Amino acid sequence: MIIVKVSLYYYNTGSTKRILALFRKLDEVYKKAIPNGATMKIIWQFESNDEDTKFDGEAMAKMVSVPFEIVEVPEE
Repeated sequence: MIIVKVSLYYYNTGSTKRILALFRKLDEVYKKAIPNGATMKIIWQFESNDEDTKFDGEAMAKMVSVPFEIVEVPEE
């Protein structure tokens, strides 16, 4: 299983576009790997006080077919 864990403290519009581009590439790989039995998952972590990051993760999850897990982590 391939696991991509994303935990960002800060990101802006430009980096959001790059992250989404990465997720779309991963989506292409995922779609090709499914018939061969490979599995993949994206884990999007957000701090408990950061609703914007949670919202962005939920939005990105809708844009790809890779299984997407949104996980709340304690504030640092």
